[in-house]
Amino acid sequence: MRTGHRQRKGALQSCSSGFSEIIEAPCLSKLFEEAARRDTAVYRRTPDEELLALGVAREFPEADDLPSGGRQIFWRAFDGGLDRGQGEWDRFERNYRYVPQAILLRRTNQPKTRVLAVSQAAWRRWESLGEPGSTGAEETTSDLVEATSHLLDEDRFRQAVRRIIDEKALPKAVIARRLRQQTNSPPSLTGILDRLASDYATCTTFALSPGESLFPTFVGATPERLVAVEEGRLSTMALAGTVGGDALEDRQRAERGLLESTKDREEHRFVRDMIADALAPHCVDLNAPETPGILRLSNVSHLHTPIEGRLKDDAAFFDVVDALHPTPAVCGTPREEARQFIRRHEDFDRGLYAGVLGWADGRDDGEADVLLRAALIDESGATLYAGAGITADSDVDAEWEETTQKFRPLLDALGCGSDRGSDE
Repeated sequence: MRTGHRQRKGALQSCSSGFSEIIEAPCLSKLFEEAARRDTAVYRRTPDEELLALGVAREFPEADDLPSGGRQIFWRAFDGGLDRGQGEWDRFERNYRYVPQAILLRRTNQPKTRVLAVSQAAWRRWESLGEPGSTGAEETTSDLVEATSHLLDEDRFRQAVRRIIDEKALPKAVIARRLRQQTNSPPSLTGILDRLASDYATCTTFALSPGESLFPTFVGATPERLVAVEEGRLSTMALAGTVGGDALEDRQRAERGLLESTKDREEHRFVRDMIADALAPHCVDLNAPETPGILRLSNVSHLHTPIEGRLKDDAAFFDVVDALHPTPAVCGTPREEARQFIRRHEDFDRGLYAGVLGWADGRDDGEADVLLRAALIDESGATLYAGAGITADSDVDAEWEETTQKFRPLLDALGCGSDRGSDE
């Protein structure tokens, strides 16, 4: 049974007080797939919270445009200033911030879901989601028999890596490449999201659709939080340095080597120091430990340093987002020189890969994730993205293998198996 109530009147001046309702919602990832056929839709699942944002009520809102208890959604491309003309990212805004018509919000794995809408009328547009006969309720399936994969960008990737190694062009740059995975029928977004959430439960699973049709949709399961702010307390992370290994003993041995690796420790230090320097004008009581630990995922392990602090009184959530994005973990250092190197040596548009997706509320709390371990899904398959941090001590073949390992989450979610991500 649903129980609804309006928020108290007068909470905001230039926005309706909004509409709130508690419902028993079915699978939010499945509702995302249906919603994306109608309008802009964003899905985000963390270990603690599941969110589905539906439609657009206001673009680039002011603080008082949010309904009581509501949130704005935003995303940013990796390189907002890049223009490579027509391409696969044409339907996605490069820098976008908006108030959804409605948000479904619940604790992860809990059935009771809170609806937060700009008005009751706005929610009425969406409340039939998941009901039999609703628009777009048909399911997609993936027939992956004889599916094929194609390597992209191999020569450019290897050339860029060699230039950093041989010419020491930069202290660090992150070089990305793509893998094209063809399928015999449109992939199932619900299946992909549910597999990612199951296999990478400690990561943030996400999906973003510009709307009006199911494809293209950008999906992934990222291990990297750009920043989270709650009641003035800030948390972020430095995440750089990677090893793989399937068997537990092999992984543990690789992790010990990672902690002792001069190259990986140096790469990680670049990231940690830049984050600390970027946060210093906006934070007090900043704590960025010098010794990293290990973050273990299903496919790889990373060097990881948690970083915490407290926002200064005159600092805001978006000030921190601006200061951090893009971090050396996805760009390099110095940041602007690394960005220009990437523009010259990657002959494709990263789009939202290594970009940012997040939310913010009217109290200046918010969360933002770096969009990694991701793919752009379309009717005939997926384009997967992966990158590696390159320094003068890097090895070309090792960096190639690292990016191959980073394709695995999406290949598995597509049903292709981890053995399909190498040199086919």
